Amino acid sequence: MQKIEISLQKRTGKMLLYLPMMLLCIVALIGLVKSLVTDSTWYYWLLLVIFLIGSFVVVNGLIQYFLNKEAKLVIESDGQKIKFYNTNDAGKAFNESDEWDLAEFKRFYVVEKTSRFMIKDRSFAFEPKSGLLSTDVDCFPELWEAKQEDIKLVLGFVKSVAPDIELGYENIWQKMTKK
Repeated sequence: MQKIEISLQKRTGKMLLYLPMMLLCIVALIGLVKSLVTDSTWYYWLLLVIFLIGSFVVVNGLIQYFLNKEAKLVIESDGQKIKFYNTNDAGKAFNESDEWDLAEFKRFYVVEKTSRFMIKDRSFAFEPKSGLLSTDVDCFPELWEAKQEDIKLVLGFVKSVAPDIELGYENIWQKMTKK
């Protein structure tokens, strides 16, 4: 079994957005609980559930940010299947992905998305040999990211364990002109 470990770095800018979101959720939850005590209507319950889910996501990200001193992205492959997961400084695994069969995929590439707050989030994706829908591999914790050099190492690792997989993204126009 081949394995590669990549050190991740903390995203302080994104964490600074999580702190006000956490405060907003706390204030909203307190206001909703007060409103539910006086007047229990369905939309207060709906808002309470939405803010509880939002609070859980924000607190979970902040807990990972502050408790994990060193997070790593670990990729394991036996040449047939591949699995992505994260480990912390104590060696405990978290944020595990499914195990995918490499024979089903023809391309592996990096996906960069920009959020509403102009923060770039990276992930990976596999393009299948048949079909249109790609398989997303969201292997980075909420408040952690990899350097550009490390992403190139991941692409090289996937190419070394599955040499028939192409690397990089092609849009429809590039695919049509290539043939």
